[in-house]
Amino acid sequence: MAGMFLQNQWYVAANAEELTDKPLGRIICGEPVVLYRKQDGALAALRDRCPHRKLPLSLGTVIGDAIQCGYHGVRLNADGVCTAIPSQAGAIPPGFGVPAYPVVEQHALIFVWIGEAARADRRLLPDWRINTAPGWATVFGYQHVRANYQLVLDNLLDLTHLPFVHGAVLGGDGYAENALTVAIDGDRVALRRPMPNVAQSPLIVLTGKYAGQGKVDRAQSSEFQPPGYVFIGL
Repeated sequence: MAGMFLQNQWYVAANAEELTDKPLGRIICGEPVVLYRKQDGALAALRDRCPHRKLPLSLGTVIGDAIQCGYHGVRLNADGVCTAIPSQAGAIPPGFGVPAYPVVEQHALIFVWIGEAARADRRLLPDWRINTAPGWATVFGYQHVRANYQLVLDNLLDLTHLPFVHGAVLGGDGYAENALTVAIDGDRVALRRPMPNVAQSPLIVLTGKYAGQGKVDRAQSSEFQPPGYVFIGL
């Protein structure tokens, strides 16, 4: 399963408000990941499988800065190293633990790096500062799409479907009639479609911002960044 995804990338695992003092389980690139906050609010991300009987650690409990498995009470610290086995006296077996993943909280989102930890680069994080910008309200949501994620990217990057699929909100002319310009910078792709002298979409009409003005000049812009970040301005 892991080979189907870009590994050395940052993936959103949750929004910041989802992560409290309880462990949170996620599947990222086919890998089970458990996230939790330490006592100082810092984040930890580990493989969500106890190294003993493979019970998801997300079913366990956060104890201080460690997570305790709900099966036999095995404790693992934020680096994935086992620190306690209640049923066993003596030294803990060397190497007994789970992988830890680089994790970053930024712009009200929590990002996990599934690939090689040494290659985790914060400069590759998407710029979603608009999430916390003054004057903007952010609405988070989750939708489980039972399909290849590349089909979702295809949908978001070809917006000529808007007047047909979302006609009651975003409909109107200008989408198919005007050419799309494409600019590529490294692994980022920027798209722009100028739409001069077109009817206001139902959404724009609803705002009343251009009431009585008839047709308007619009521009539609999108930006894609791997592995699956799409920003759309309408």
